[in-house]
Amino acid sequence: MAKKPSDKELRARVKLFGNLLGNILHAQAGGRVLKAVEMLRKGYIGLRETDNPRRRARLSRLIATLDPLTLTHVVRAFSTYFSLVNIAEEAYQHRQRRYQVHKGGPLWLGSFDHTLRQFYSQGVSAEQLQTLLNRLAYIPVITAHPTESKRQTIMEALRRIFITSERLNDTNLSASERVEITQTLEGQIQILWKTDEVRATRPQVRDEIKNGLLYFHECLFQAVPTTYRYLEKAIEKTYGKDITGQAIVVPSFLRFGSWIGGDRDGNPNVKPETTILALRLKAQAVVLEYLKRVISLSRILTHSSQLCQPSRALLDSLNVNEPFISKAFAENLDRFRHEPYRRKLYIIRHRLECNLITIRKRLGCHPEPVREGGYANEAALLTDLYLIHDSLCSHGDRTIADGELKDLIRLVETFGFFLLYMDVRQESSRHSIAVAELFAQLPHGKVDYAALSEQERMQVLADTIAQGGIMQIERSSLSAQ
Repeated sequence: MAKKPSDKELRARVKLFGNLLGNILHAQAGGRVLKAVEMLRKGYIGLRETDNPRRRARLSRLIATLDPLTLTHVVRAFSTYFSLVNIAEEAYQHRQRRYQVHKGGPLWLGSFDHTLRQFYSQGVSAEQLQTLLNRLAYIPVITAHPTESKRQTIMEALRRIFITSERLNDTNLSASERVEITQTLEGQIQILWKTDEVRATRPQVRDEIKNGLLYFHECLFQAVPTTYRYLEKAIEKTYGKDITGQAIVVPSFLRFGSWIGGDRDGNPNVKPETTILALRLKAQAVVLEYLKRVISLSRILTHSSQLCQPSRALLDSLNVNEPFISKAFAENLDRFRHEPYRRKLYIIRHRLECNLITIRKRLGCHPEPVREGGYANEAALLTDLYLIHDSLCSHGDRTIADGELKDLIRLVETFGFFLLYMDVRQESSRHSIAVAELFAQLPHGKVDYAALSEQERMQVLADTIAQGGIMQIERSSLSAQ
């Protein structure tokens, strides 16, 4: 049983971070900076406990006497300290949640476990829960913030500090190992101290796009399948099997949206070309993730057809895939001949590489069609993955099928070949002007859309949509805007 984390551990970690930062301030910024930081820190802690106008005035005078360089160091010191405190608090809360999981009892408010226990106690049946899941859609939207000051470099540095500090929780560490980890931690904090917190220049939209993609590479590609696993376990724990003996099926209800690269209202630098760039960078990111996982699976699913019987559907698919064989196995056409899953995965890998080549050529502004051999859409990729999954289940390997392979299936069901739904935001008057130009070309008489009231506009739009069909537009007469 895991040990319950205590407030004392949190305080000890905050103290360690404070001491390490103090060492760095003394060595790198000088004693005056450290002295000012400590006086202000202790002084304002005292004011929080008991207000004292005279002490508050003294602290204000101290701040006023600091020269610009020292004041800059002091501000950065507090900023760095509070970032470290946040790391300590997040780690502490994470350990608290893990302790609750190890206890095996009810989990925290908002957890899958807590929610499903509520459903069960309120009489929600397994059949009703399945209906709810089938209708469920959860679509977090990643927003665009061109004024976001925190650099990707800073976020990566803070993550390294978090990971290193977590190693100190190992109770089996020797004294020398603990010292070594602490020294590494101090070095990482020193790097953070010497790294610019804000960009020297305003970030470009391409920087915003890459910053948004960082969350997928660092956590979301891992978190999505893990989230589904947690939900499935919580459902099984609370509901077990339904009255027909069938397990409740959790569909892939997660999708993601973003207007990074499409926020033409909030950022004048976002052009149509920017939106195209964003879409292609996102497509590249998700295909690279699929490739990484397919390569990993090809090292895991090493089943021999001489030791198990793959499904006829899978074997037939390999025959259908013969056109890809010469390219996927150019050096050895008989490679993995008796390892059908590896053979299939190498074909999938080859086809994904064709998709990646297409995306990269398009990023280079070449109007490239999907490279021969590449997947036309995610449905085709999912068909291949489902074949492998079903075949594994057919010869008693469901546990293996529901491992890394199912994680990949969850990712493809969630992200497709597009990663995110793109919201294109535009100032409303631009839309009004565009609609007015379109209505001016109506075949049954022009409509002065711009002169209509809001209610009249709504009626005209509703009537036009109800008529159906496609408007015949003379594109050459439309304005560039």
